[in-house]
Amino acid sequence: MISLPSSLPTSVFAPVGSDSSSVALRLLSLLAEDNVDLQLHALTALLPHLDSAWHLVAERLPELEALAEDSSTSASSAAAAVASRVYFHLGEMMSALRLALRGGAGDWEDGGAYGECMRSAAVGLYVARSSGAATEGEEGEE
Repeated sequence: MISLPSSLPTSVFAPVGSDSSSVALRLLSLLAEDNVDLQLHALTALLPHLDSAWHLVAERLPELEALAEDSSTSASSAAAAVASRVYFHLGEMMSALRLALRGGAGDWEDGGAYGECMRSAAVGLYVARSSGAATEGEEGEE
């Protein structure tokens, strides 16, 4: 078993001058490791590169979703956050929202397009469900 320090510097995996695609590929290779600390580090370090390398990560969505749904691992919320961002770039907002909610709302607080879209999708879903419940209640009264 590999013993890791509590915080690995991202620069170990992302040397200066590296483009996001090559960094993303190196980080994705760490997801195959059994060590949860390595997976968590890879996912956390991958987040800043997703806007330009999401297409490379998209191939790993089934693996990311499985990791996100495994609540027994500390990497589940990071996997959900990464998968959510990839679904955002694919234009699948409901899948992105589902995983964003699983991963926590910390990523929504940025002023970027992702945060705005996730907040908008959440409000839209709430309104749709609220109006659907109101319509069902009105139909029941007839």
